Amino acid sequence: MKSKKDFTNSVLPKARISDIVVQDVADETLVYDLRNDKAHHLNKTSTVVWQNCNGETTYGELLEKLNNELKSEIDSDFIWLALNELEKINLLERDFEKSPFTNLTRREVVVKYGLAAVTVPLIVSLVTPVSAQMGSCLPVESPCDFTMGTPCCPPATCVAPFGSNSSGTCEVIIN
Repeated sequence: MKSKKDFTNSVLPKARISDIVVQDVADETLVYDLRNDKAHHLNKTSTVVWQNCNGETTYGELLEKLNNELKSEIDSDFIWLALNELEKINLLERDFEKSPFTNLTRREVVVKYGLAAVTVPLIVSLVTPVSAQMGSCLPVESPCDFTMGTPCCPPATCVAPFGSNSSGTCEVIIN
């Protein structure tokens, strides 16, 4: 029978600090990844795990800190789940040794721990448009399409010929 390795004194991996913008909001964290233009929202549990990924904190120390912060007795599965999520979105500097006994999905953790699911590490990621797309608009006399969503540059508006419900031309209307 395989014995479960004790990770209590093992050191957590380091969090990535380059090419990201971090904003703490209450007990949660917003991380914008400049490498791939993705924004990530880390809930309180994921935030505590990520903030302690400094290459010095041990799993045992983090588990104690999580129990104090969350005012709940939680299992090391919460740490493993958070680390796996952080690794998936490239917020850790290096790979880390994973426990073969904690390949639980978020759903399995919720079922296993029931009401403690409020503390399940959760990361929500969004792809953000590149800056060139954010400020784009169509110049006067450009073809425009109501369904594409790219606006005409002010003061122009997309004007469609009679009978068309999607395409038109960017025009300045003078009354």
